Amino acid sequence: MKDKRGKRSPQRRRRKNHERDAKYSSSNCRVVCYGPPKDKVCGWERNKRRCRRRSGSRGRHRSGSRHRSGSRHRSGSRKRHGSRHRSGSRKRHGSRHRSGSRHRSGSRHRSGSRHRSGSRGRRSKSPPEKIPIIDQKPVVQDEEEEVNKRFHVLGIDFNIPLNTKNHHTDKFECTEERVREGDSKKLPAELVVRRGQSFTLTITFDREYDKKENDLEFCFTTGSRPKPPKGTAVEFDMDENANGTGHHSEWYAKMVEKKGNTIKVEITPACNCIIGEWEFSILTSSKIQAEDDPLLFKYTSGSDITILLNPWCEHDECYLATTSLLNEYVLNDTGAVFQGNYKQINAKVWNFAQFENKVLEISLDLLLEHFGGQPTIDMSDPIKLSRAITEVVNANDGGVLVGNWSGKYEDGMSPTMWSSSESILNKYDETKESVKYGQCWVFSAITTTVCRALGLPCRSVTNFSSAHDSDGSVAIDEEYEKDKKTGKLKRLKTGDSVWNFHVWNECWMTRNDLGNGYDGWQVIDATPQEVSGGVYRCGPAPVTAIKRGELGRMQYDLPFVFAEVNADVIKWVKLSSSKWEKLDVDTSRVGKNISTKEPDGKPYDKNQSLFPWNWGKDDGRLDITHEYKYKEGTLEERLAVQNAGKASKKVRQVDEAEHMDVVMDIVGNDGILLGSNFDVEVKVKNQSKDHKVRTITVLDIGVEPKLYTGETGDEFAEKRYNDIRLKYEEEETFKFTLKPDDYLDHLEEQYMMNITATAQVKETGKVHIKEEDYRLRRPDIEVEAPKSGKRYKPFEINVSLKNPLSKPMTKCVVHVEANGIVNVEEKISDIPANSTWKHSITIKAKRYGRITMNVTLDCVEIKDITGYANIEIEP
Repeated sequence: MKDKRGKRSPQRRRRKNHERDAKYSSSNCRVVCYGPPKDKVCGWERNKRRCRRRSGSRGRHRSGSRHRSGSRHRSGSRKRHGSRHRSGSRKRHGSRHRSGSRHRSGSRHRSGSRHRSGSRGRRSKSPPEKIPIIDQKPVVQDEEEEVNKRFHVLGIDFNIPLNTKNHHTDKFECTEERVREGDSKKLPAELVVRRGQSFTLTITFDREYDKKENDLEFCFTTGSRPKPPKGTAVEFDMDENANGTGHHSEWYAKMVEKKGNTIKVEITPACNCIIGEWEFSILTSSKIQAEDDPLLFKYTSGSDITILLNPWCEHDECYLATTSLLNEYVLNDTGAVFQGNYKQINAKVWNFAQFENKVLEISLDLLLEHFGGQPTIDMSDPIKLSRAITEVVNANDGGVLVGNWSGKYEDGMSPTMWSSSESILNKYDETKESVKYGQCWVFSAITTTVCRALGLPCRSVTNFSSAHDSDGSVAIDEEYEKDKKTGKLKRLKTGDSVWNFHVWNECWMTRNDLGNGYDGWQVIDATPQEVSGGVYRCGPAPVTAIKRGELGRMQYDLPFVFAEVNADVIKWVKLSSSKWEKLDVDTSRVGKNISTKEPDGKPYDKNQSLFPWNWGKDDGRLDITHEYKYKEGTLEERLAVQNAGKASKKVRQVDEAEHMDVVMDIVGNDGILLGSNFDVEVKVKNQSKDHKVRTITVLDIGVEPKLYTGETGDEFAEKRYNDIRLKYEEEETFKFTLKPDDYLDHLEEQYMMNITATAQVKETGKVHIKEEDYRLRRPDIEVEAPKSGKRYKPFEINVSLKNPLSKPMTKCVVHVEANGIVNVEEKISDIPANSTWKHSITIKAKRYGRITMNVTLDCVEIKDITGYANIEIEP
């Protein structure tokens, strides 16, 4: 009796299981475990070996006891691997038992129990208390003879090339045989598949499989203590109907072909199963055997199967229907993150490298460590996974990368020097320490890498003029007071700020926890800015809710993200210790030109410097501002701000921009190269409501260095103009020139400055303030490379750079990074003033396909000079 899906009916399945369980519940039943040795240490074992941060010591468990194999014994004694016992102690992997022992940590089969779990912890019967276990690999001679007498598995072919191609995992380096760096040991190919989608195994037995004579079941376990209720152990039989289908939320297997002693089986993991490394076993038994000597054989594969999220599966919570978007947000291992300011955008080309050797392993290990060293049901949920990723990427909670905005990086790497996630993740894995240093775009790039490796669609997003709201008011307060000596207004330091840019991530998922209307892109942010739930993490926050200001019933940091893109900026002047006056409300300063790479599935191959006159003209940038906010000043946009204000921690009246009698505009000269002269230009216009003359008693124009986080330094240039008389609608321009000697010694690594104009109006007594960011352009490295090259065959690239300064560039270091190459770091001689430097670098590619080669040069005088080239590597 079968149901409509061609699967054995639940009633018959339960009856069959009951009969079998009764048959094998006898204390006389023996289970023989056999199979090849493991070719790789499993994830939870790796995690246990290097557990250091959250537990405080290596191998320490919650109970505080230490054990060599991670097992815990009732007697409290320490047991050695391979020891033999005759009574009920709990054993380690590889030990032999003769009377009712229970096999716990690290074992491939737990107490001989037969797990029956369809999906996410469906409860099964408790296993028999005493079943003798024979569990030794390889089996000893008498056991080997017993195996050879009965129906058993000889081997499994994972069909890795076919399965990985069908599952879009064939780009993972671990799915091919490779040589381990360091000792040149050959590593076997590994099977990486996606949940909710079938993969094919070829199983060879010692004799022909006959369902009338043999029982056959499949067992998947993950973690050292697998349990069906926890979703970490599943056992299921095989449907012999080749046209059968299973339910998407249950594990399912069917035989699709039988030839002699070999069968082909399609196995489909549940679409909501835990992701990670799963151990695969096959249970075989004979239906025709003595009742007083029931015997089970458990063959365990020497290789684990890694199961990932599946955005190609319509039942997966991260399902993304558009193929072109999947090609970009899951499969593209290169791209760009955008920096600069809203008027001059810079594309920093980045190698995400999610398919490179060990990156997937490290990504899974990060999650295992976050969830306590063992797989949990939370590792099946994209919501919990994405939130965990934002925590493990930053080192504030023991993660990958240390943030540093001080400009001092002597004990680490400058954030501007990184251009590949692989280098950072490998260094973290090798040193077992958080890597120094990173800033927001580096955190975002690593997050993109980890998400894409796990199968979660992800993209880096840059918000220009990004607000940082520190008090939950969904507004930015800028405070000023008058300097008693000079009479000028000076900015006071507060927790609020407006960053020139900030980079976060979006990942794609269904939000069943929020109801309809909130599926799709969700904001997550690994940069440690504000604490969320006691640790530094952020998201996932639905972009649709951010746009509408729907913060009231949402969790996961929506107010903070809303403020980043749509906070009003309110300027206050301090009149006395308890009295403040509102100077201005700017409702459109925050959240401009929100950008991500164009989803074409290709490496970034456009200009690195983007200006307003070439935006939207094949510039490789996708503007998604409209996804985050309605058009500035519209009714919908102001209603969204009001909604957010009502739901904020600090409820306040939403301010509207006031009419200004005097309007100032700071004119930018975008694209000026570092080392050139540039003009500071301010236009002042009388727009008084009464159409009368306005007199500006003092107009101050000051220039100060600025970090991209909004923090400013001491003013290094100033001009003051007195008694400016303007008729109604009259406009006057004030301009002065800065030379390189005026600014070079003052600017920070992003070469940004803040220009502030302050006007005091005689007739109204009002003070008007206007600020604008200004950024100088760094030179680019020109990279000349062949259009194609051969795998493992060295080739040369030629790089050149013109020094724009009137002094030498000193202590220069060049980095060359790309997916699948041996990275290069070279110290080069000083580059003389106003000269052109040329250099040849030899490269050897370890993989074929199109690669993006990033070249970065740092020196004392100029940071983060970059260039890139795309090269096709042939096999």
